[in-house]
Amino acid sequence: MIGLLTVKPGNEPEVGQTIYLTAEQRTGKSGNPYTKLTRNTEEYGGSPYTVLKAEKTDFTDSHGNVSFNVEAEPAEGATSAPESAPNTSNGRSGGDNRGEDIARAVAFKEASRQIAARGPGDPNPANVAAAVRELTEHFLPIVKGTGAADPKAEALGPASGLDHRRSRNAQ
Repeated sequence: MIGLLTVKPGNEPEVGQTIYLTAEQRTGKSGNPYTKLTRNTEEYGGSPYTVLKAEKTDFTDSHGNVSFNVEAEPAEGATSAPESAPNTSNGRSGGDNRGEDIARAVAFKEASRQIAARGPGDPNPANVAAAVRELTEHFLPIVKGTGAADPKAEALGPASGLDHRRSRNAQ
């Protein structure tokens, strides 16, 4: 999930940190949609997310709060993601990206299942986020029905449990 997070100084998000977030689709002054992220506890609908990237923007509001463009993924063991309208602010210009977002969510879910099936310690807990990202990219073409996954995925080998030769359309 990618969105804009506004926080008090000293409460900046850090890469690798797990924070509880809710997401809301909004329209900016320019008329472009964006995802507003808010720190909320589980009690207020927040779900745990691991921060993958946090880039400070040049915006500071009238209360002195600072904004960050944040990329986060559900933390390990999270059961659900906050409800949000489809994210159309991910760098593509205009249009409804619901199909792309759904395909990415399905690919992410399958990647998470594959990592969980490997058992404790595989991959190293410090590398879980990177492994899930890599497998998500592997599954994305399959989920979209565009054929085989990335040929570089051959390096994953049979131990990964992935059958990169089958696509959804071939089933």
